[in-house]
Amino acid sequence: MATSKKRRVFTAAEKAAILAEAAESTATAVGKAHGINPQMLYAWKAAKKKRRQTKRAAKQTAKAAPSNGQSNGASSKTKPGRAASLDAVHAQLTDALASVEALRTAFRKVFGVDA
Repeated sequence: MATSKKRRVFTAAEKAAILAEAAESTATAVGKAHGINPQMLYAWKAAKKKRRQTKRAAKQTAKAAPSNGQSNGASSKTKPGRAASLDAVHAQLTDALASVEALRTAFRKVFGVDA
């Protein structure tokens, strides 16, 4: 009967420490030292980069948003509970837009497409 190996879960702090170590050495060497496939390190690095790009794009989008007191376009007749829901939806859409813009930028860089 084959035994299955339990999947390990790394905390964000552990991943950050391992990635910092990998920045000073090779992914193969660090992977062997920690018992991790080097491809996993590359995946962590790519995910970290994507999160940074998404956060940066969200900040830029937030700065560009009008600051007239109503960020979601809700009228003054909107009920308080509904306004909170609209704010939540607006935040989700802003995050989604930031992700799309980050992907669009990455696509253009990879394929050399000019706007």
